[in-house]
Amino acid sequence: MARSTSTQISIVTIKNIGDYDVADYTLKLFNQWHIGQQSKNNGVLMLVAMDNHKSNITTGSGLEGALPDIICARILRNEVAPSFKNRRYYEGLSKGADAIIAATKGEYKADANDKKQDIPLWAVIAIIVVIYFVLWLINKMRGGAIIIAGSGMANGGRVRHHLAHNLADPSAHVLFVGYQADGTLGRLLVNGAKRVRLFGADIPVRAQIHTVGGLSAHADQQGLLDWYGTAPNHPPVALVHGENPARAALATQLHARFGTDVTLAQPGMTREI
Repeated sequence: MARSTSTQISIVTIKNIGDYDVADYTLKLFNQWHIGQQSKNNGVLMLVAMDNHKSNITTGSGLEGALPDIICARILRNEVAPSFKNRRYYEGLSKGADAIIAATKGEYKADANDKKQDIPLWAVIAIIVVIYFVLWLINKMRGGAIIIAGSGMANGGRVRHHLAHNLADPSAHVLFVGYQADGTLGRLLVNGAKRVRLFGADIPVRAQIHTVGGLSAHADQQGLLDWYGTAPNHPPVALVHGENPARAALATQLHARFGTDVTLAQPGMTREI
């Protein structure tokens, strides 16, 4: 349909989308049907998968300001879903279309119940203050403590702050669990670096460094070969992960055992699938 805004709105009801993600399925239809004026990219597609109990609204780039994801979600939740729960399907679709048109005119507002779900600004500020206070206490701690931080190779996240505060302490122990890739801070520390740079500061490494290397998250070379050997026709392989010596060794084994066409992926390389 198209109304006074000239925005083109398409509504699709489908029985079942199978294993497709509803957002991906809607976007695929939107692109195939070229909904909206090409010069304005102002189309909207609302899709409802009845058996899956899923729905989605996809918009052209020209409507992203008026219909951001949060507004689309509110329209589906507040306008479409209540009618569908009562089996008033036409009513739900009509309310959804009216809400979309109102949003394109800047007239659609969330109802009172929806606004109650928003976290007030003071609560967000309070949470941030509490988090930083806890982190400050951890950094100032001088007694015994166990700190478990993410980013296993120490290339990002809070772990870098903990390292910056504790690497110079000879009584501290740093335990790396799993493999440390070449070029990461974790690899430098495991290899015995005496000083490292963190946040622009040169930090001496006096802490005791330990590693548990047996907790890898994926199979070794033999495991990968066994897995690939079960693939019918042994399709071509592009090795995108791992250090170059290990990738080259795996490529040699794949070619020798299965005659596989193997590519060692490099930055900027493209390959048709």
